[in-house]
Amino acid sequence: MAVSNLKNIVLYDNWPGYPNVTLQRPDDGWDGSVSCCQSAPLYPPGTKILYDADNTHTPGASIMAYMRYSEGSDFAAGAGDTGDVSDHTNICCHMEGTDALVLTAADATVRQWWNVTNDTTNSDATTAHSPGAVAVATRAMSTGEYGWFWVGGPCPYTDVTKFDNLTGGAGVDVLTVSVAAGVAIGTVDASNAVTFGVYDGSRPPCGYATNSEA
Repeated sequence: MAVSNLKNIVLYDNWPGYPNVTLQRPDDGWDGSVSCCQSAPLYPPGTKILYDADNTHTPGASIMAYMRYSEGSDFAAGAGDTGDVSDHTNICCHMEGTDALVLTAADATVRQWWNVTNDTTNSDATTAHSPGAVAVATRAMSTGEYGWFWVGGPCPYTDVTKFDNLTGGAGVDVLTVSVAAGVAIGTVDASNAVTFGVYDGSRPPCGYATNSEA
């Protein structure tokens, strides 16, 4: 087995809500600076869009969600717009820290589901109550910024520069362990950052690997 590649992963959409079938991909794409990296949302937070990616490697419909990156620090060095996601910092889960927006002013412990972070300390990534919901950012974002995240279906690597490592579809290795084709994956802690690993049964799986080849 080889370490699985991002393009070999299919995510389960374990987030609330259903895709809006009337919306299409933004004019500037999923990783454009117009619809991403905005301090004020351009879409209702939590909006989902279902679309068929131009992806011959793993055909199928991908699900993208408009979310808020809510961590207390920016993406780590090496995870900027270079296509390098080898440090896993663009893989996010639900934010449970103090920086997330609250559902009501009376209940500051409840977090909006569309607030996410790549930090395992402030997320539900490795907690027993995790729903197995994962959101992969399409580009580097700073605290409090809104943008598009891949949350379900096959990886749209042909439409997102950060997912194909700038090499025209070669993809990016993201798993810390080898995962064979058809094996379920879950979220694990990689030096305080969320990444994928073999599903261990401790919480719902977040997807599966389609191929063991990098």
